[in-house]
This record gives sequence, C-alpha cells and structure tokens, in this order.
Amino acid sequence: MKKNQKSRINLCGKLDNFIWILALTITLGCNSQIGHRGISSSIEESVSNELFVADFKMTQNPYIINDTLILKVKKAWLEKQWKYGKNSDIIIIKNQYQLIVETNDSIKDEYGFNWTIGINASKYLRLASNSDFICDFDFLPDEKIKFKVQNGRKLKGDIDPKNIIGEIEFVRTSEVINK
Repeated sequence: MKKNQKSRINLCGKLDNFIWILALTITLGCNSQIGHRGISSSIEESVSNELFVADFKMTQNPYIINDTLILKVKKAWLEKQWKYGKNSDIIIIKNQYQLIVETNDSIKDEYGFNWTIGINASKYLRLASNSDFICDFDFLPDEKIKFKVQNGRKLKGDIDPKNIIGEIEFVRTSEVINK
C-alpha cells in the first residue's frame, strides 16, 4: 500500500470518528430539558408547582369545525410560562403566561394543514402534544380570549375573509391567582 493511500485511510477513519462523536453530542444535547419551555400536564400539576393563574372554558363546547371535525375541550387553564432548570427545577418566566387547552386527540392529524385556530403569529393555538394546544401571552389576558378559526394556516399578512370559518371564545371561570 502506498503512503498516500494510508494517509487517506487514516484521514477517513478520523473523519468517521469525528462525525460519530458530533452526532452523539448533538443527540444527547437535544434530549436535555434544561432551558426548554415546559407545559404542565394537568391543572393539579400547575397548582402544585405554583404556576396556575386561572381556569378557562370554551363558550361553545364542542365546537364544530366542519362536518367531520369537532373540537371538544376537556380543560383549559392559564399558567405562568416556565422552563426547566438544572435538577428538574422550574424557572418561572416573569410576566409571561400560557393558555393550555386539553382536548380530544382526533384533530391533531389535520390541524395546521386544513384549519388553524388563530390568524396571527403572536396569537394562535399551536399543538403542544397529541392532545394539547398552547398559546403564549406577554401580558395577563382579559377574562375573554377570542381566536378566529381559519381554513388552512396563514399567520402573516392579510387573510381572505372567506377563509375565516368561525371564532372560538374562552372565558375565565375562576378568580386570577398567582399573578
């Protein structure tokens, strides 16, 4: 074997090792929750972590989107935004809130493709899991929170009024605590 071939083989081996180490580092780093935003899995968890702010209910429940899709909300609550710290500590993000909407999971496949709750990138319900939606607020929202429902998903610019297919309203049902 020539000297030039040996150095290419060594270089390829070192490159392979580097790629494996890089992939492993990225994979392990992505699985860490530290610094990532959190969402409580229930009102009880939100209360026990002192994140809970208020209960909400959808005024028209279930909400019929079309003849095959029905949105039924089980629970909705407002809590303080938070993120994971070291040792699973909770770090509260001051003056920011998140509305969590727990619903049936039959809508997740079509959500965001065929229809979306919200028409603005700063105020829309996005999927947080298979059965939960979340919306962020930089302020404590009023006792009524309204979202327009649209065909498709356009969150910037003007939306053709014919694409607005309805409106969903959430109403606060408890006193605000833990501002």
